[in-house]
Amino acid sequence: MMAPLSIRSPGSVSSQVKMRLDLRGGTLVVHQVGPMFAWVTSDTTFPADRATLVISVDQVHFDQQVDLPDGVQPGYQRIRLIPVV
Repeated sequence: MMAPLSIRSPGSVSSQVKMRLDLRGGTLVVHQVGPMFAWVTSDTTFPADRATLVISVDQVHFDQQVDLPDGVQPGYQRIRLIPVV
């Protein structure tokens, strides 16, 4: 007979992930990020500009400068990101 599997078994991993986009004049929560895009919700229009994509995984922060060639419009939307190298 097998022992029941514990939810807190030593091999289990759970990470806390937070993502945001820091723009001139505001910060947007990023719901999803992929290659060259992000899904965000905005109440404000932001023009095409440079921004910082900040991803935190278990309190370890990763920053990437990105260009937003199309800017951001109000609502839930997919926006284009171009990494700055």
